[in-house]
Amino acid sequence: MNWRSRLRACILALCPLGLLGTAGAQTGAADVDALNARVVELYAQGHYDQALAVAREALAQAEATFGPRGAEASTSLGNLAGVYQALGRYDAAQPLLERALALREQALGPEHPDTLRTLHNLAGLHYALGQYAQALRLYQRVLTARERSLGPEHPDVAVTLNNLAAVHDALGQYALALPLYQRALALREQAFGPEHPGVASSLNNLAALLDSMGRYHEALPLYQRALALQDKLSGPEHPLTLSTLNNLGLLYRNLGRYDEALPLLQRALALREQVLGPEHPDTATSLNNLAELYGALGRYDEALPLYRRTLAISEQTLGPQHPGTAVALNNLADALGAMGQYGAVLPLYQRALAIREQALGPQHPDTASSLNNLAWLQRTMGRFDEALPLLQRALALREQALGPQHPDTASSLNNLADLFDAMGRHDAALPLYQRALAIREKTLGPQHPLTAASLSNLASCHASLGEDDQALTLQQRALALREQTLGPAHPDTATSLNNLAWLHGRAGRWDEALPLLRRAVLVLSAADANAPADAGGARLELAIASGNLAYALQQQGPAASDEAIYYYKLSVSTRQHLRAGTAGLDAATRASFTGTVAGAYRALSGLLIAHGRIAEAERVLLLLQEAQLSDYLRRNGGSGAQPQALAWTPEEAALRRDLDDIAARWGDYERQRRELLRRAREGAPAEDLARERERLDQRRLQLRSQTENVLQDASARFAGASLEASQRRQQSLQSARTGLSALLAALGREGPRTAGLLLLPDEHALTLIVVTDQGAVPLLRPVAQAEIDTQVAQLRHSIQQRQDYRPAARALYDQLIAPAEAQLAGQEIAQWVMLPFGNLGALPFAALLAPDGRHLVERYALALLTADGSGGLQGLDTPSRTRWHGAALGASQADAEFGSIPLQGVRSEVCGVIRAADDSGCPQATGVMAGQRYLDRSFTRALLQRQLGPLGDEVDFLHIATHYQAQPSRLLLGDGSKVSAQELLGWEPQLSRYDLITLSACDSGSGSGALQSLGGMLRSHGARAVLATLWPVADIGAAPLMVEFYRQRGETRAMGKAEALRQAQRAMIGGRLRDESGQADLRQPYFWAPYVLMGNWL
Repeated sequence: MNWRSRLRACILALCPLGLLGTAGAQTGAADVDALNARVVELYAQGHYDQALAVAREALAQAEATFGPRGAEASTSLGNLAGVYQALGRYDAAQPLLERALALREQALGPEHPDTLRTLHNLAGLHYALGQYAQALRLYQRVLTARERSLGPEHPDVAVTLNNLAAVHDALGQYALALPLYQRALALREQAFGPEHPGVASSLNNLAALLDSMGRYHEALPLYQRALALQDKLSGPEHPLTLSTLNNLGLLYRNLGRYDEALPLLQRALALREQVLGPEHPDTATSLNNLAELYGALGRYDEALPLYRRTLAISEQTLGPQHPGTAVALNNLADALGAMGQYGAVLPLYQRALAIREQALGPQHPDTASSLNNLAWLQRTMGRFDEALPLLQRALALREQALGPQHPDTASSLNNLADLFDAMGRHDAALPLYQRALAIREKTLGPQHPLTAASLSNLASCHASLGEDDQALTLQQRALALREQTLGPAHPDTATSLNNLAWLHGRAGRWDEALPLLRRAVLVLSAADANAPADAGGARLELAIASGNLAYALQQQGPAASDEAIYYYKLSVSTRQHLRAGTAGLDAATRASFTGTVAGAYRALSGLLIAHGRIAEAERVLLLLQEAQLSDYLRRNGGSGAQPQALAWTPEEAALRRDLDDIAARWGDYERQRRELLRRAREGAPAEDLARERERLDQRRLQLRSQTENVLQDASARFAGASLEASQRRQQSLQSARTGLSALLAALGREGPRTAGLLLLPDEHALTLIVVTDQGAVPLLRPVAQAEIDTQVAQLRHSIQQRQDYRPAARALYDQLIAPAEAQLAGQEIAQWVMLPFGNLGALPFAALLAPDGRHLVERYALALLTADGSGGLQGLDTPSRTRWHGAALGASQADAEFGSIPLQGVRSEVCGVIRAADDSGCPQATGVMAGQRYLDRSFTRALLQRQLGPLGDEVDFLHIATHYQAQPSRLLLGDGSKVSAQELLGWEPQLSRYDLITLSACDSGSGSGALQSLGGMLRSHGARAVLATLWPVADIGAAPLMVEFYRQRGETRAMGKAEALRQAQRAMIGGRLRDESGQADLRQPYFWAPYVLMGNWL
C-alpha cells in the first residue's frame, strides 16, 4: 500500500501588485504611488520582509490621503494583502483582500481589470487556506470575465488558467488540470517568449502535475528547464526558484535517486529558512520533504524532528484545523508507522481525519485518504473486520469525488483487494486488483512504480487461486519494471524478489528461490531495516523476507539449518521492534498484531529445540506471551517488563557483521550506479562513461564473489562450531564414562550410595550409560531425540505456565530413569549424578514423576556434573569442609533494564542465609551461617571482582542473589552497575577455595547451544560446586528454599550439599515452607524444580 502525503509546491500566480494612476488627484497621492511602486519592486525581488514595512506605510498614507473607504486605497490594501500572503500570514491577508474587493467592485464595477485582479488574489488566498470550492468558484468567474474582456490569448488569462489548474490539481482532478496547465504555458510562451518568469512558473506547475501522475521522466526536463530559467531571471534565492528546487528534489526522491535529491532538498530548506524565515509555510513544506527523504534513507533520528517541526509550523501559521495541518499530522503518523510505533500513529490519524471531515467535509478526497490510513493501521494489526468498512467507504468516496479512473481510486481498489486477499477471499480480491491495474496502466502508464505494485499484487492473488503460470509471468514483469524504474537496490524491488521467490518455492524450485531471497534480504538490510518502501517500511519487509529465506534454507536439509536459525532470528528481532511499537494500543489490538507475526517465532523455536538450544527456544516463545513477560525477568514479575532481545552466537554475530558489511558495499555500488546514470543523462563524455561502466561491471562481479565468500565462510564456521561441540561432547562422555566410575570407587562409602547416569540422545535412539564403582553399562532406548526434545519442552512449558505437567514428567521418567533403576535393582542407590547432553541439560530432573506418584527428588538426591554437558570431574572427590563460613551478596533494587521490578525477597534471603553484625538492615541473629553480607550499595563491581579472585574474603561459600539474564549476559550488582559473563572471564577468576557458589538468579544454570551457562563457567574455573537455576525463578520462593538448604546442610556439616537441596525441595513439596505473605502455593514445581546442583555433591 502507498499512503504517504507528499508536499510539492505549485507556484500559484498572484496577479501583479497594483499601481493605480493616482498622481495629482490629491496632495500626497504621488507619495502613495511611490511607496506602492517600491512595494512591487521589493515583492518581485522576493524581499518580503522589507516589502511588508513599505506596504504598511503605503496603506497608512493612502488612508490618510483618501480616507479608509476611498477606492484609491484599494491598491495599497491589495498590495499589503499580497505581501502577507507571500509571508504565509493568511489570517492578516484575508480581511484586507475582502475590503479591497468591496471598494473596487463599488468604484470600478465587477469586471474591471483591477477588480478581477483582487478577486483573483482572493481566490488564491482561499486556495492557500484549503478552501478549494471557494477558490474554484472565484477563479472560474475571473477566467470567464477575462476571456470575455481581454480575449482568450491574453497573458492575464494564462495567469488564471494556471491557478485554476492548481485547484484541480489539489483536488486530484489531474485530467482537468493538465490541459489548463498546458494552455497556460503555451499562452505565456507566445506572449513573453521562452525566457520569462511566468513561463518558468508554468513549467514548474506542469512538471509537478506530471510528477503526481507518475510521469516522472516527462516531469524531469520541465523541472530542469524551469529551475534554469528561475536561476537566471530571479536568482538562486528567489522564493519561486526555491519552489522548483524543492519539487525537483522530490522528483529525484520519487525516482529513488536519493543522492541527487538530498542536496537539492537541503539547499531548498536552508534558503527558505534564510529568505522566508523559519516559521513560513513554505519552510514547513521543505522540512516535510527533507524529512521524507531522511526516512527513505533510514535516518529517522534526523527525520522525526523535522516532521514534528513541520506540524508545529502548520499549526501556528495555518491553524490546528487547517487541511495542511492534517497533511502534517498524516505524514508524521506515516513516519512513526514506518518505524513500527503503531501506538503513536493512531491518535495522529484520528485527528487528521477529524480535521478533514470538519474542514473539507465527509465527501472530500482527503477524507478518503484519512479513512484509508486508518484502515492500513487496522489491517497491519490484523484487525480485518475493522479495516473493511473503512476501505469500502474510502473507495466509494473516491469514486464519487474523483471518478472511477483516478489513480487514488486505483489505490483504494488495490488496498481493498489486499485486505480481501489477507482474509482469504481471493475471488473477491481478483477483480479489484485487475481494475486497479487497468486504471494505473491507463492513467499512470505501464512503466509507473504503482503499476508494478499492481502487477505484483495481482500475481500473488493468482498464486493464491492456484494459477501459478499467470502469477509467475506477472511477478517477473513486476520485478523487471521495478528494477528499471526504481533500481535493483530499492526496497520495492526487494519485495518483488521476495514475491517471485515465494512462487518458485511453492513449486518446489528452492534452488531458484534462494538467490532471490538472499538478494532481497541484502537490499532490505542495506536499507537499515528502517527505510520505508511504503508506510509499512522496509522493516516489515525485512521481517517477511528474512523469515522466508530461513524457511527456504530449511528445505535444503540439516546442513543449512544453522544459517536458517540466523535468518529466523533476524526476522523475529525485527518483528519484536514492530511489536514494541504497539504500546498504547488496546490489548485486543496488540494481541491481534501478535497473531499476525507469530509464525516466525514458532518456526525459530522449533528449529532451536532441534539443535539442543531449548533455553533460547523458550525465550522466543515467551516473547509471544505478553502476559508472561514479567515472569521472564526473574522473581515473580510485576508490570513493566520489556521484551528481551534475541542474542547471537559468535558464529551468528560474525555472519551478521559480514552481511551488514557486504550490504553496505552493495549500497555504495548502487549509489555509484545512479551517479553514472545521472552523468549519462547530463551528457558526460562517452569515453568517460564507458570506462566507468567497465569499472562498475568489475565491481559488481567482485561483490557477487565476496557475497558468495561470506556465505561459504559462514557455512564453514557453523560446521566447525558443530564439529567442535560434537568433539567436546564425545570427550566429556568418554571422560565421564571412565573417570566417574573410578571416582565413585575412590569415594567408597563417603556419603550415600551413588550412581552415575550419562544421557546421550541422537537422531534415532537414546543412549544411557549407567555408572557405578564397579564399571559402566550402556543401555539403548528406541526413542528419537526429537521425541525427547518435545517432551522436555512440554514439561518446562507446563511447569512455568502452572499447567498439568504430570503426563510429560511421567513419560520422561519412564524413558530416562526407569531403565537405569532396573539395571541397578536391589543396590539401594540413594543418589544419582547425571551428565545430560543436548536439551536434556535443560530438564528439571527433580520434577520427573515415578509410577508411585513421587517426584524423582523425593526418591533420590540429585547432582549434575554440569547442566551444559561439559562433564568436568575436577574437585568432585574433595571432601566438603566440616564448618562453613560464607559471604552473601544481594541486589534488591529495581532496574529499568530488568523491567523496573524490585527484588523484595533478596533482603530476606541474604539476612536468612548469613548471620552478621547488624549493618544491612537485618536482625543480627537471624542467619543460619556466620559470615559477611553485602546488600545493595555495598555489592559493587570491585567487591565482586575481589571475591572471585585470590584476595577475596576467607569464606567457604559465596551466595549471590540478584537479577541475571543469559542473553545478552547481564548480572545486576547492588550499586546498579552490570557485568557480563565475558567480563567475569576477563577477571581470570580463581574459585578453587569455594566449596559452593550459589547463583540465586534467573537462568544461571542454562546454557544455549555452544554457549556455557554462568554456573558452568564458574564451575569450570575452579568452584567445587555451583547451585544454579534452569529458568527465571520466583522471588517469593527463592528466600525460603535457600535458607532451608543452608539450614539442612548446617553451619557444621550435617549432610552433603545434594542431600541438603533434596531436603529443602521436599520441604517445599510438602508445604512446610511458606513465603512471607503466606499466600503463594510453593508446592508447585515452578518454585522448587529449577534449582540444580552442579559438581561436588558431598
